[in-house]
Parts: sequence; C-alpha cells; structure tokens
Amino acid sequence: MTMAVMTRVTKGHTGRAQTADGATLILFGAMLVAVFARLAAAVLPQYGQVLLASSAIGWVVAFAGFALIYGPSLFSARKN
Repeated sequence: MTMAVMTRVTKGHTGRAQTADGATLILFGAMLVAVFARLAAAVLPQYGQVLLASSAIGWVVAFAGFALIYGPSLFSARKN
C-alpha cells in the first residue's frame, strides 16, 4: 500500500498521468516478491535464510527503483 500511495501522490502532485507504466509494475512486482518471500520464511523455516534474503532484495529493488524512477520528477517543475 505504501508504494501505491507514494506513486499515486508523486504522479498527482507533479502533474503526470496517474497510470501505472511498465516500470511501476516492475516496482510493484518486486514488492510482492518481498512480501511473499517474507511470509514464506515464517512457514518454511528450513529455507528461512534464502527467503529472508530474497525479501530484502525485493524490498531494496522496489524502493531504490522508486527513488530512481520518481526522484527526478520530484525535483523538476510540475507538468501542466
């Protein structure tokens, strides 16, 4: 939810179309991988280390990707 709100607010406040492009869908996919890997780590403790590492990588990809994709629009002039 946090990622969805961040992308929607960023697009809205910068005057861009509020649609999810391919890059945004990849960010959401990375976040889903992080969530499901973290949940699976609790259920499958024998794979816990790998699943937790996968979750961490997914989280970093999602939020670092957000910063790379949406950061420049936050520091530029609003589109009209």
